[in-house]
Amino acid sequence: AIAKSLDFKWRQDDVTGVGSMDLYMKYVESGSTDRTSKDKILVYNEDDCFATMHIYDWVMAQER
Repeated sequence: AIAKSLDFKWRQDDVTGVGSMDLYMKYVESGSTDRTSKDKILVYNEDDCFATMHIYDWVMAQER
């Protein structure tokens, strides 16, 4: 919610933090063959890292 309030845009509108955990369970239950779920998880996690950096950059800019 913080990154979104700072105008960060996730690449996937249909995946949330909880949704990524559901996708992970689906991936594991598929015997690690559900490539679509895996790809969505990877993109979500990458964006989550970018969102954290976006927040960090904003905080650091406030100190200047």
